[in-house]
Amino acid sequence: MDNYFPVRPKPYNNECLKGYLLRIAALHGYSGFSDIFNVIGLKYNSDALEQNTTNFDTFIERIAPYLLESKVSLLEKFSSINLDIFDSDRCIKSIIRTKPNICIACLGEEHSYLNDSWRLAHVTHCLEHKTILTSVCPQCSSCLFWHTDIKNGCPSCGTRWCSLTIEKGSTLPVYQLMVTKLTGDDRKLYLQGLYQALLIATRPYDFFNNNLNKVVAWPDNLHDYFSYAYNLLSKEEYRYKLVHQVNAELSQAFDAINIESLQKINHGVTNLPRPILPYDDEHEFSNLSSTTVMLPKVFRSRMSLYLNSEKPNAMFSDKQAGDILGISASQLNELARTKIIDSLSFSSQLYYSAAAVNKLLEDIMKDMTAVDAKKLSGLLSLSDVGKWGDKYLSSFAETIELIFTHKEYLFRDVKSNNFTNVYIHKNDLLRLLRENLNNQFKALLPASKVAKFLCFREHKVKLLGDALKWRRIQINNTQWRYEPEDVKTFYQNYLVLDKWCGEHNCSKPSLYSFLRAHNFEPLSVQSGDKWVFHIFKKSENLFVALNKFEANWMKQRSPRNLLENFNQDRSNFHHAPKKRKPINYSLINRQESILFS
Repeated sequence: MDNYFPVRPKPYNNECLKGYLLRIAALHGYSGFSDIFNVIGLKYNSDALEQNTTNFDTFIERIAPYLLESKVSLLEKFSSINLDIFDSDRCIKSIIRTKPNICIACLGEEHSYLNDSWRLAHVTHCLEHKTILTSVCPQCSSCLFWHTDIKNGCPSCGTRWCSLTIEKGSTLPVYQLMVTKLTGDDRKLYLQGLYQALLIATRPYDFFNNNLNKVVAWPDNLHDYFSYAYNLLSKEEYRYKLVHQVNAELSQAFDAINIESLQKINHGVTNLPRPILPYDDEHEFSNLSSTTVMLPKVFRSRMSLYLNSEKPNAMFSDKQAGDILGISASQLNELARTKIIDSLSFSSQLYYSAAAVNKLLEDIMKDMTAVDAKKLSGLLSLSDVGKWGDKYLSSFAETIELIFTHKEYLFRDVKSNNFTNVYIHKNDLLRLLRENLNNQFKALLPASKVAKFLCFREHKVKLLGDALKWRRIQINNTQWRYEPEDVKTFYQNYLVLDKWCGEHNCSKPSLYSFLRAHNFEPLSVQSGDKWVFHIFKKSENLFVALNKFEANWMKQRSPRNLLENFNQDRSNFHHAPKKRKPINYSLINRQESILFS
């Protein structure tokens, strides 16, 4: 047998590759694509029939000799819409509809063929007849599929397209007409904006913009969505109404999420590009039917496309969800990794549903005491507990988990629903962290974590570790981890002034001079001729001296920056700081010994 097809019809201008292959299959008595793949010695792969795939070039190269054509000529014939098919800058990169989408009026005519442009998602109407393209049989309502008979009739019920009467339309919808009027970069930018708006129209509750390789399932009433997407792209009032309605529905659907918190984040519609579009008087768009720019019924009745859900399925990026909760994106992702909040992972990025954000807020608000924050002192915002957790080897998520697990008393401002305005008493938090400190010495400690624990810079931790011969494991050229027992033993026996002064708002130089004046000698760790550490051996006498220093410091020597620190810590409460009672450090020393024993 010769290595070519006996019957080799020429492809029509703008004929799609799949339609051409089905014509060849019909002329040779084949059932479909798989038989053609068998003839040319390839395993059937549907991706090989789609442009911009690695298998497409292989398929064209293999089938070209069987058609007595060159690979270059075939690529030219079946790449007429290649520029519009794939765009790495577009939110929906691939805009091909993989299922048949046809104009029955065209296929009912003599010498008909499947037009390549019908595969483009934004081509919802026939350019010649102005009728809407269909992917279902108008007689039996069955979904059309690729078959050798699809050019002539329905593969399911056998209805012939030529027997149907299709009324011609009067004009193309404005979003599709715009594609025919624009060229080059203008058309590319327009399609980028149109598909970004389409993604928002199909998922109005998603506050972020995502780049997708393709859409899993295009909506049935795609022309309605494109009409609405065009309005979002071209009309400011549509964007405003969408944001207003989405925020209103979400605040009504969820108890803990309110409009004020939603207004802190930008909906994806606000990031739509503003392409320069030709207007009515230039291209005579005033003759367009008003139905082409009307809001689809699904939006007029209820913005949600998830009508089978009890609540809108809103999604936020980590930064957006963090803004609602009053914490940073990194803090929120910490909570997700410890399973305090549910998350979804997409392309190495975490996203959060409105339901998950609402549940976390409800868990926090449950059994909470609502107070007027102006009347309380000594409170810490939950959004700030991470910096205190660092001083006790606990991450932000571990600190929050401790608070939840021990059901500590929480307070909230009566006007707010987020971490920033939820408070815990500082003494309660420090007690929790100190009680839990012993549990943090069970795994190797990164230098960065030890640095935060001791209130040092990382290079100082390395110098200290080398001087005290701490055991460590080198991770790479710049990172290492220390044996926890070495760090624990050091902390049990020595007091670091950097850490102590940071917790008690005292001046380290003043305290250092005070201790030296009372004959306390620092740990002998030197760099050159200068002391680089302010570390003292713990003793009963040392804590007596610290107790005396703090009493005098708070009573007589409060400098301006100390007052500023207190005022900053309590800026939410609008009151002057109260004097603290001197702490009995000998008692604390005994308590620490008990904890570590």
